[in-house]
Amino acid sequence: MKKLFAIVLSAALLLGTAVAVFAACGNDSSEYLTVATNAYFPPFEYYEGNAFTGVDIEIADKMAQNMGKKLYVKDMEFDSIIQSVKSGESDIGMAGITVNDERKIQVDFTDEYYESAQVIIVKSDDTTFDACTTADEIETILKAQDNNYKIGTQNGTTGYMYSYGDAGFGYDGFTNLTTNGYTTGALAVQDLANGRINAVIIDKQPALMIAESISGVKVIEDVELTSEAYAFCVAKGNTELLEKANAFLKELKDNGDLDKIINSFFDGTADYTYTNPAR
Repeated sequence: MKKLFAIVLSAALLLGTAVAVFAACGNDSSEYLTVATNAYFPPFEYYEGNAFTGVDIEIADKMAQNMGKKLYVKDMEFDSIIQSVKSGESDIGMAGITVNDERKIQVDFTDEYYESAQVIIVKSDDTTFDACTTADEIETILKAQDNNYKIGTQNGTTGYMYSYGDAGFGYDGFTNLTTNGYTTGALAVQDLANGRINAVIIDKQPALMIAESISGVKVIEDVELTSEAYAFCVAKGNTELLEKANAFLKELKDNGDLDKIINSFFDGTADYTYTNPAR
């Protein structure tokens, strides 16, 4: 797992280049199901070498086949995904996207397929939150910090909204401290390990995988700061694609394949990868 995530972390440094390359390829044919994602969010989407992999990517591939199409993955920064779907550059957003009322104004969501939560990561020798058993206790400690205390998050994500504050998302945030946004959660954790920030707040399962692969950090995993659900998003009014996606998700849930896909990436037994077709 450490070797695998080292590849993911190295790839994250090239995100800007990847975004430019994929942005040049529009959604130009009904032959493809074009998926917008951010491939630096293991185990839901990430790189293995030059290929894509992860829970969402495997679901996307199966969904495309179910629709008689080929999958085409467009990698971009997380906070560009909804706009890509809204504009028609991508058919569907699949990137561990949390459903909330503010996002529902912009896009339509499929049925939910995974329950998640935000957690905090600190350096291994940091005992600040060791005695905490509830989110309120962690929040009390965070509210006592000053602006020299820095929290890293991934731009556009629930973790960023939770830390920085966003009325539309229902989070007051921590105005007393400093929230630093990163293009990926991995880069935030790397800065934490290097002592540049004090903590990171990201989704629980990615937090556990990242922390396993970057030495010197630990996840306060027993205390969940939020409760949320993931779903895929399509352009407003695209009822045909929404209904097809929901029907396929229901099939995956009913036959047990959804749990099998998720569990295979969580326990490290997955051997699935996907390389985009030439266009």
